[in-house]
Amino acid sequence: MATSIYDSITVPDIIAPTHPAIVSSLLLLSELMILISSFCYAFERKYLPFRRLWQSVITIYIASNTLALYYEYLNRANGYDTYEMITHASIMAVIVTILLSPTYLYLKKDLAS
Repeated sequence: MATSIYDSITVPDIIAPTHPAIVSSLLLLSELMILISSFCYAFERKYLPFRRLWQSVITIYIASNTLALYYEYLNRANGYDTYEMITHASIMAVIVTILLSPTYLYLKKDLAS
């Protein structure tokens, strides 16, 4: 049971985010945009038909995921072995590629001009 206000709002270190709030905000914004582009690709809609916007969403999503992974390894360096970091980075690369595929296809197919 918490004995003070500080203790009641403190997040345990094991589940606390390791990256800054700006990286979390970029991840949230880019994932929202990826959700919108996936909807547009699936239902053949053309909301926000700007190629530069979707190219920047892809770039920001890759960069923010790379930054989050970097901060994870930087802040918890004693907790990971080399093979765990390589495995984790490989799995993240596959997941990012799968999540970005509808956005890339929407950019390539629907917004080609």
